[in-house]
Amino acid sequence: MTGLTHADLHLLPPNMQWVARVIGLPATIKLAKAHGGRFVYVPKHVSQDHPLCHLIGAQAFAALVTEYGGERLDVAKCDRAAQALRNQLIREKRREASQSDVAGQFGLTVRRVRDIEKDIVEDRQIGLF
Repeated sequence: MTGLTHADLHLLPPNMQWVARVIGLPATIKLAKAHGGRFVYVPKHVSQDHPLCHLIGAQAFAALVTEYGGERLDVAKCDRAAQALRNQLIREKRREASQSDVAGQFGLTVRRVRDIEKDIVEDRQIGLF
């Protein structure tokens, strides 16, 4: 899985772009999926037992504590970024599995998987005109 890159930061709300620069996009997406739409208190000191450490990983958690320790972090939902990541994963899985199998893995219809695949083809064809 390649995931999103720094070129995809624009998909995040502004406050989460700053968080992503500190802890990385994968950890930011995990944080948003678990706590999106809520405030999260970032402790002043790193603890390996802290739930955030288990959620985003020790390295990302240490960076989060260094930057935001002692603060309440307003975690946005990041729906656009999460959807872009999901769609990218669907395209990658389609190289090895059928539309039906991929649809089942992601809880989507075969038609939606087909539409996601079609979106990338249409984006590449825009340059032909």
